Amino acid sequence: MISKRKLSGKEHRFFHLLEINAAAAVSSIKALQRQVANPQAFTDSSEFVMIRRRTEAVIALGNDTLCTRVATAVQVRVLASMSKALYEVPRNAQRIAERIKLGPQFLRDVSLIAYLALLEQATETVLVMLKDLRASRTQRVQFHNDQLQAMRADANKRLLRLLGSLYAGNNEPVRSIFLKDIFDLLEKSFDGCCHAGEVINDIALKLS
Repeated sequence: MISKRKLSGKEHRFFHLLEINAAAAVSSIKALQRQVANPQAFTDSSEFVMIRRRTEAVIALGNDTLCTRVATAVQVRVLASMSKALYEVPRNAQRIAERIKLGPQFLRDVSLIAYLALLEQATETVLVMLKDLRASRTQRVQFHNDQLQAMRADANKRLLRLLGSLYAGNNEPVRSIFLKDIFDLLEKSFDGCCHAGEVINDIALKLS
């Protein structure tokens, strides 16, 4: 993938762009937390759209950076995969926001606060890992990746509890579909963070 060496200048630029997208992922989850805290008052999803579009613009710059340096096909695929994984977070946050806007009443008696707090922590951890990678702090990258995997295990348990309450309750079909859709999008967002973390950790191991 990437041999044991220091990052080149263009690689530094690419990972800096990934840091921008990781920061956007953090912002999207913070915005989602605000919406979930008061779903009935939410009327405008423009913040989520803006974050997603900014992320898409940065991805385009990142692709240009990859295309203007000497890189193997494997390197390009790996780095592009990480970029796509980070993009999953703001994209899914927008989708969740739009669904909540359509049916805020379906969130009654359902608390997403703890799961979203964990997801926010995961996005922040990915951002820290990218900064550590650019600074060649490879051992810290591995430490944070272990933390990220522990968060994933915790998130899975929390998601199972949410699903358990859904399956055990006497929910109307439309509400069940709504909540299952929200839970699936949250899980995809967390998976995106973890995939990005695994790629960052793999690169760090090869640079150490």
